[in-house]
Amino acid sequence: LEELAVGFIRAGARAREHNEAAQQVALALYELLPGEVAGGSKTKLTLARLYETTGDRRRAAELYRQVLAEKG
Repeated sequence: LEELAVGFIRAGARAREHNEAAQQVALALYELLPGEVAGGSKTKLTLARLYETTGDRRRAAELYRQVLAEKG
């Protein structure tokens, strides 16, 4: 799932007119990842960026705070 989501992120970056839709699909795929994968800092940062670019700044900020707290 993660590879598929990354593919949508890259496709959105290449085709600007489809970027928003690609980001939404990537976000949906990342949200489906199992807990052990989704709990990693790299995945949390990717999710935070996707939330930020799709307009959910509250969820993005929450994930950024979690990563910062983990890095201590």
